[in-house]
Amino acid sequence: MEKTPLTASIDVETAAIVQRLATARGQSIGDVAAALLHEAALSEERLLDAAQTGLDDLQHGRTIPHDVVMRELDAMIARHRARCQD
Repeated sequence: MEKTPLTASIDVETAAIVQRLATARGQSIGDVAAALLHEAALSEERLLDAAQTGLDDLQHGRTIPHDVVMRELDAMIARHRARCQD
């Protein structure tokens, strides 16, 4: 993967966490910071995509009435409780 430099200022507490992780992993601080940023960016991108999907569905009328959703959730909870009590 091609890399590009990035400079950012972070708080001392976060820097200490990254340092501990780097030491534990036997990696450089930069490599650990890059990996953590990559994971966070992917997670945020998935969240953004999911939100956009929901907005698109709403805009196109692809919705489920609240009472239907609540009935389905109540049924799921009841099934879960029944399994847990066995």
